[in-house]
Amino acid sequence: MVDLLTEARYAEAMRGKPDRGPDLVSFVWGGIMLGNLLALLTVSYIIENYGARTVFVVALVPASLIFIPTILNYIGDKPVPPEEAAQRRAFLWNEQPELLTLVAIMTVGTIFMIVVGLTSGNVWINLAVALTVGFLVIFAIAMLTRPEIGATNSFFCIQAMMAISIEGATFYFFTDTREQYPEGPHFSIWFYTSVTGIVASIFGLIGMALYTQYGKNLRYRPLIVITNLIWCVLNLVCILVYTRDNVRLGIPDELFIMSSTVLHAVVHQWMYLPGIVLLSQQCPKGLEALMYALIASSHNLGHSVSNYIGAALLVYLGVTPDGSRNESAKFKNLWIAALVQALLPAVTLILAQWLVPNALQTERLITKHVTSATAGSPYQQCTGQVPIDEGDSEYGTFSGRSQS
Repeated sequence: MVDLLTEARYAEAMRGKPDRGPDLVSFVWGGIMLGNLLALLTVSYIIENYGARTVFVVALVPASLIFIPTILNYIGDKPVPPEEAAQRRAFLWNEQPELLTLVAIMTVGTIFMIVVGLTSGNVWINLAVALTVGFLVIFAIAMLTRPEIGATNSFFCIQAMMAISIEGATFYFFTDTREQYPEGPHFSIWFYTSVTGIVASIFGLIGMALYTQYGKNLRYRPLIVITNLIWCVLNLVCILVYTRDNVRLGIPDELFIMSSTVLHAVVHQWMYLPGIVLLSQQCPKGLEALMYALIASSHNLGHSVSNYIGAALLVYLGVTPDGSRNESAKFKNLWIAALVQALLPAVTLILAQWLVPNALQTERLITKHVTSATAGSPYQQCTGQVPIDEGDSEYGTFSGRSQS
């Protein structure tokens, strides 16, 4: 909830000064990454010396600090009279019921996917349900929201679905002992999780600084295409470690994984931050919190679908390690899974031409019907509904519909 309200607030602030949008997003997420870095630097020490449960007790302290800016109203909330609140609710119910329909579709679909995942042990049934729900939500987003919002959110949802996870196998690949996987890297769990996590956070901050300095004035489409392409190439190079060719080439596992972590951390920021800026610039006036809730839900759903795809792929290839002794054979096809993981994001390179605007990150994207997330949607076009432009009012320019 805090996350969504914060995102809604900076999306609102970006409307007034769109040219400072990339700087604001970098500032917010830079603070988040510093917090993550602090957590990584301390959590291992706390677990080793005081136990895992102590981590949750300690975490209460920084988590409770949110009360200070909330009570002091750093976010700048203003009291809303009951009449105005009722008017805003009526505006949403009467003028943009498609958003409520979209909320219902996503809620029911997500609950259904969770129930099936918890009750079904069949990975293929889980995959079929996840794909069905995922594409249904994408279709609903594309049909029920205005074209520029629908296209962008569909793109990022598909991008999340294509970023499949094979972590269920790679964790054992890197951390299995010599008895479990004689040919493996044999990293300690502390090195694989904490050390690489700290390095990723540090270089993520560096990547963020580089983006703020050199990337914020680039256009969305070429930046997203180029960074996705680089991401695919980096993942293709990572196949060398799964085939153990890096060892045959004389590259130590530690050097390989650290180099990969550094490059992925930097490139990830150049992929992620423009997307946050783009989605923030497309939040209609007065709907920032609702839109960010829908955006976050659709993207989280996309990542959930990608996990189901990754799990099914690993089962299909027979890559099912569990930490047992002599499980080398279970890693035989891991490189194939890594190849699929590397190539699937290339789908977004094709879709970006139609779904990502070729606009600058510092320009305002919604200039008409600024309070509407549904004006001119495919659904409205099919049903003959035309948004009425009545000038710039308290609720923007969209204040009604007419039948064509």
